[in-house]
Amino acid sequence: MSKTKILIFIMSFIFLVILVAAQNYVIDWNQVPTNPSTTDTQQRSFGTCTCNKVVGQCDVNCCCDKECSSSFYTTAFTKCVSSVNKKDYNYACVANSLVTFSNLQSGINVEEATNPAATPFFCVYYEASSVQGNFFTQIDDLELDSIKKAVDNEDRSEKYKRLTPLSKIYGQTPSATNTNPNHYVYGDHIKTSSNFFSVAYPANSLLCELTSYVKYLQNKPSSTCQMTFSTSSSLFSACGDVLSLSTINSLKVSRVGSPSLSSDYFLVSFGTLTLVNSDGSETSLSLPISTVFDNTLNICRFAVIGTKYYITFEEDSTISSVTVDLRFKHVSVGTVERSAEVLFINSTSTEWKDGTIRPNSGNPGYKRAMPVLAGKLTTNAAKSAILQNINGIEIKTGLSCSSTSQITFDVDQDIGCSTSLSLSELKSLCTTNTISELSFDYTHVGRFGNADFHNVNDWVKITSESKPSATWDDLTNTCNNLAAGVEYQFVIAKAGSVYNEQWKIAGVRRMYYPLKWKFTNKDPTSKQLFWIENRIRFIRISNQPLVQKNYPAPTLLPFLPEDVFYPFSLLSSSSPQNSQ
Repeated sequence: MSKTKILIFIMSFIFLVILVAAQNYVIDWNQVPTNPSTTDTQQRSFGTCTCNKVVGQCDVNCCCDKECSSSFYTTAFTKCVSSVNKKDYNYACVANSLVTFSNLQSGINVEEATNPAATPFFCVYYEASSVQGNFFTQIDDLELDSIKKAVDNEDRSEKYKRLTPLSKIYGQTPSATNTNPNHYVYGDHIKTSSNFFSVAYPANSLLCELTSYVKYLQNKPSSTCQMTFSTSSSLFSACGDVLSLSTINSLKVSRVGSPSLSSDYFLVSFGTLTLVNSDGSETSLSLPISTVFDNTLNICRFAVIGTKYYITFEEDSTISSVTVDLRFKHVSVGTVERSAEVLFINSTSTEWKDGTIRPNSGNPGYKRAMPVLAGKLTTNAAKSAILQNINGIEIKTGLSCSSTSQITFDVDQDIGCSTSLSLSELKSLCTTNTISELSFDYTHVGRFGNADFHNVNDWVKITSESKPSATWDDLTNTCNNLAAGVEYQFVIAKAGSVYNEQWKIAGVRRMYYPLKWKFTNKDPTSKQLFWIENRIRFIRISNQPLVQKNYPAPTLLPFLPEDVFYPFSLLSSSSPQNSQ
């Protein structure tokens, strides 16, 4: 790439100046009930296929998922993962082809999970006892006082505080080709025309690992990492390589595991294109714009700082398309934050975004480290629903608050982002006591990990508290009690059977805490860095009482239908006897 002075970009790449709004699922008001139902957590069928977490799509290695076809199981599956959360919960599965009749009518069966005829397994879940088992008592949604009490109880406890870092496993450089030439198998590396498909992803630190390999049917959750360019020459080099649109524009992905023909490859297509402006606002682009280096200002223009790949797989376990949503930014010398996410979908990216196909965070109970479902209550005539955000609760993070981080279930976090202010800007901010980076447009969170946004009874209201009162001190150039910190308190509880516990959210409190921001620069017009804070806490309800449910003991003899001896008949005891 030549170091050309860039003043005006080619006008054919005109983009729309539109602020990007939060992405929400589309509500189908025809599916919204007038009188929504509530979940009974003490039913026998509660939580009997916990591995089925994606609505409208087969979950790999989940043999109780009724959306998995026999052909996809044969080609892509490597095992059957447990259908319940605890292994001491008894279950057995056999091939459907071996089952000719099912007559499970005794009290030993907890759930008879029969997949459609096309699927490979017939599973029965049971306890060999007349006792159905112990269930956790129903915990109703908590009011503010109850949430405070749960938090106080944990603060007073002497138990060791859980450390909950997110651990990630990264693939090593593949040493051999995939074993199946005509399709992929779960865990295979995705082949490209040059090597193997990889993305920039955080390794054991905040630094980006540029060759984090993408494996078939293994999603990569949204995550952010850092790349540092200390000189203009290093930024110039990256502008033509890792930050460049051309590396994605020329990416060819293989349809099959071991390609042999040029026709086995296809180009990646573009989805949503977004430019992150210097003030943190976002602009929607109508067309992709080439990444170029401005030699005069030492800026890499339209550098790629975010990728979200939608990889579409088919029933024959091949890949039919790859679509990528891109985020751009004009980057200067220093530290650059880059985000990445990979989703495998059996649909189009549009169906994924509008909620026709959507991932849940559990079925029904939340899985740890999965996103907390969240949205905003909305109404239409006499009906109410939740306008659910696709990414859950997003918190601003990083330098200039240019990135976001998700709140994930049962993971305590401290998240910060920076803003730069002059003296007059700090004083003005102190007067309004309003920080835009802490704006919050959510009203509810999903009670369980599979909450339906069409049913408002699946959601828990977020309790918010007022801000502290900020005051300005002219003598010390200090803003005292500024509402620059927010703590989220999630009270969580167990539900369902003790043999198959499911986690739920019972209450949420969002509260401000005050910070002191003092301007110390000698030049009042210069910008000083200040940090905005977010704390996320998960508090478990301890000593939950149990309730025992009993069912009739199983009969010693099997049930026989009345016509079992047809065409013969049994003589009743009242029939006349032959006289001797």
